[in-house]
Amino acid sequence: MTVKKILCEKCNDEILGIEELVTDNHLFDVVAYHELCYARDIKRGKGFFLAGQPINSVMGNCSFFLAALAFLVSFFIEGMFPLFTLVLAIPISYRAYSYFMFERPLKKG
Repeated sequence: MTVKKILCEKCNDEILGIEELVTDNHLFDVVAYHELCYARDIKRGKGFFLAGQPINSVMGNCSFFLAALAFLVSFFIEGMFPLFTLVLAIPISYRAYSYFMFERPLKKG
């Protein structure tokens, strides 16, 4: 099985390791960048949720865990507004997508 090449959205070069990977959301899409490309040119805040905050950063992971905890708690609170639960699913979905599409293939390679 071939390893999927992950390309930087800015410079179109291959991202070779997880330590140089930064994922961010651009509108509704999760995209990968080199850490240097992101720091130098990209940090812009045009995303839908967590704008300008890398998804695979420490803050991104904290947001994921807090949203996951609130998401689970919302199932046990009677009368919890369903739209609130859907909003909590957004950072969870972004983080899961980032992991499975970008980080996991780099760890295997």
